[in-house]
Amino acid sequence: MTQPLLTTKLYFPRARSKLVSRPRLIEQLNAGLRKPLILISAPAGYGKTTLVSDWRLKFGGGYPLAWLSLDRGDNNLLRFLTYVVAALDTLDPRLSLALVSQLYLSQLPPMEQLITMLINGVNQFPHDFALVLDDCHVITNPTIHEALAYLLDNRPPKMHLVMLTRSDPPIHLAKLRARGDMLELRTGDLRFTTDEAALFLNAVMDLNLSDDNVSALDQRTEGWIVGLQMAALSMKGKADAGDFIKAFTGSHRYILDFLSEEVIQQQPKSIQAFLRRTSVLDRFTASLCDAVLGGSHGSARTLVDLDRRNLFLIPLDDERQWYRYHHLFSDLLFLSLKQTQPEIINTLYERAAAWFEANGDLESAIEYALKAQNFDLATRLMLQIKNSLWNRGEVQMLLNWLNTLPKELVRSQPELCLAYAGCFLLVGSFDDAAKWLQWMEDDLGPITDSERYEAIWIQKILIYRSVNARYLGDYTAAVALGESGLDHTPSTAVRDRGSALLFLGHAYFYAGNTHRAEQVFIDAIQALQASGHMMACLNARYYLAQLKVLQNRLHEACGIYDQAIEFSSQHDTTVYSGVEYVGLGDLKREWNQLEAAAAEIQRGLELAEKGGFIFTLIDVYLTRVRLALSQKDWLAAWKYIHKAEQLARRSPTSIEIKHLQAWQTRLRLAEGNLTEAGSWAEAVEVERKEVEITDPFDLIHEFILLTLARVWLVQGKADKATALLERIRASAESAGRGGRALEAQVLRALAEQATGQEMQAIDTLTEVLAQAEPEGYMRLFLDEGHSMAKLLYKVSAQAATGMRDYLGRLLAAYYQEQPELYASPVKVPKGAAGVEPLSKREIEVLRLMADGCANKEIAAQLYISVGTVKRHIVHILQKLNAANRTQAVAIARELEII
Repeated sequence: MTQPLLTTKLYFPRARSKLVSRPRLIEQLNAGLRKPLILISAPAGYGKTTLVSDWRLKFGGGYPLAWLSLDRGDNNLLRFLTYVVAALDTLDPRLSLALVSQLYLSQLPPMEQLITMLINGVNQFPHDFALVLDDCHVITNPTIHEALAYLLDNRPPKMHLVMLTRSDPPIHLAKLRARGDMLELRTGDLRFTTDEAALFLNAVMDLNLSDDNVSALDQRTEGWIVGLQMAALSMKGKADAGDFIKAFTGSHRYILDFLSEEVIQQQPKSIQAFLRRTSVLDRFTASLCDAVLGGSHGSARTLVDLDRRNLFLIPLDDERQWYRYHHLFSDLLFLSLKQTQPEIINTLYERAAAWFEANGDLESAIEYALKAQNFDLATRLMLQIKNSLWNRGEVQMLLNWLNTLPKELVRSQPELCLAYAGCFLLVGSFDDAAKWLQWMEDDLGPITDSERYEAIWIQKILIYRSVNARYLGDYTAAVALGESGLDHTPSTAVRDRGSALLFLGHAYFYAGNTHRAEQVFIDAIQALQASGHMMACLNARYYLAQLKVLQNRLHEACGIYDQAIEFSSQHDTTVYSGVEYVGLGDLKREWNQLEAAAAEIQRGLELAEKGGFIFTLIDVYLTRVRLALSQKDWLAAWKYIHKAEQLARRSPTSIEIKHLQAWQTRLRLAEGNLTEAGSWAEAVEVERKEVEITDPFDLIHEFILLTLARVWLVQGKADKATALLERIRASAESAGRGGRALEAQVLRALAEQATGQEMQAIDTLTEVLAQAEPEGYMRLFLDEGHSMAKLLYKVSAQAATGMRDYLGRLLAAYYQEQPELYASPVKVPKGAAGVEPLSKREIEVLRLMADGCANKEIAAQLYISVGTVKRHIVHILQKLNAANRTQAVAIARELEII
């Protein structure tokens, strides 16, 4: 369901009836409309919003301006663009029709496509206009910054962007500045001059200060507008302004401390009490204020009065129902409350919590209950919405709340202990989860004493321990605990049974029991879908697809990912998804569709990072590493390996750390860093001697051993590598992991080639190609580089006609990625590239070409006509997919044809 828009974000703040007009700045803003960007950047309290409101008033409605007030909830590209569209609709609803149609698709198109549609739409507007974005500093999402940069680089001439912010946005400001495409107004520009300070203090605030006093106060506040306003409020009614100004010294912190009493004390007693007591609220409406104050206190009337008097009250909607205080003023009020009535603060918080609970906002109720240290209320509400938070991906929010509770309180309530352990598992802190499970058993006794445990607690403890054992690498225990957890789950508890099946499937999957894992995941999907546990259902679908990849069933995996994407869109679960896009992107990477793969993986990565689930996020980062390796982008590969490592090291005992060390070694091999790769291999060999890894292999140790074989190959230890690879192949095939067996066989063919067993290498690779071709493998071969290309060509000399098309595609793709070897890029014909072995005569012609012979010389030496030479050269170029003679010679030399 689409979230309703808060229309108050689209209204310009009201221009004050009494304010200091600033023609010098208005003039600069008018001139700035000849540039793409107007940036107004300064700390809080320097009048940014007031300036733009006055600027709009000076236009008299003659210049179209659209307004959007941003908040931290807009750190999502879809939400951000939805509000941008709503802002533009205030000018003309036709401007963004094309973009709107894309925003409601189940799959959001790439950012560039969305912004292009926005640009094309607004380009139809007949007049110059400006889009004003207020509080841009709250936006931290890099994708939105990229979108803004893209918009600025490609904006229609009639569109201008105005950004109000407390800090510079991370876009290419230096380039805009160098090109003269930006107007900047900063703190020095916005600071009140002495003349402006005099107008403000005497005309707006109705003081009668001398020039000397104005100058002194302006210097003390350094033109800080809010500071001047607070000082003016404090001075009202004082007989000697000079004495006040002399005492008005110190840092901003001191000024705030000083003014907290002065501003408040200038108000009537009833208003003072209202302001102080409602300062505990982040936002408020009249009925909430009444509740916090302890009954009907006419809060609606008071809020209207405060708004009229411009006493730092900011309306949050057009109907003047919800408000908040200016943040600095709120700080002052709360400090005053702590100084005057600290004993009532918790009571005020409790009343706010009760109001929010009664009005259905349980998350806000929990926040206020925790502030009030009413832990009984907070824990009751936490347990009430725990499952909802997990379903929505708000695990960190729940964990933050639990961290606020006293540890002894959590330990005294088994259900809280379990919730704590569950949160730690979901964020990857497995050691902490184990600690809380152990504490629970310490307090309640062994789990076998079932009278002290509710049945559902036993099930969850077993499942959580299964997860922990799996990340420790103890797969036997993980499977046993998972099976026991499933046995303790009532058949009628469909959701709990689905969760138990999911985690049991994880245990079987990583243990290498492919056949059992497949059936368990299928059962899990059915139960989870029936129970409405969408996040877990998506996770089960992802792992089932991953299983298909391991089984060498790529097309089936693709179908599962497509279904998961459709499922996600139908059930409005995009916030939890991401892995299905990443998995689909990885298949496209394997099929050598690298551009499409990058788009899918990037989209999935952003969604997965938003969800932050450890059970898939490390996989997501490693998929991005695989793409970077295929693209030979070592910097990106290291970036995402380090991201994965940060997650894994949340639990120092996690088996994932060893897994990532193997990935780091693969990257070092790709970079040619044999020293560090060799050191890793030596450490692995020592560990293998100490603890023999028995067949069948689990997934992580299988990957580690494949990596070890790769290091040995590079080190020239091909015989050792061959023996290990045969063991890996046999184990993988017996377990049904045909995909892993293919990798082992590819490496074995390279090992045989390295030891001079060329015919055996050709036979081995021929077998691999026969299994790989139906599923469309490409990167399996291409990522092995030059040695594999030579072997592929040699296989093509003996391959059947049907296999030659596949070999041709592989070789053509390899040479497309090696343009630096040739005088011009390889030109691959449409369809299958027909790479074929050269005939004996063609090789003779090719050798003479390599010697630099012209066609006539070749004809004379081979006793053939020049026309025949030309035909041979045409065939040579076609078979080698070369664009010219020079390139054909370069390819032939690399393939060791000549």
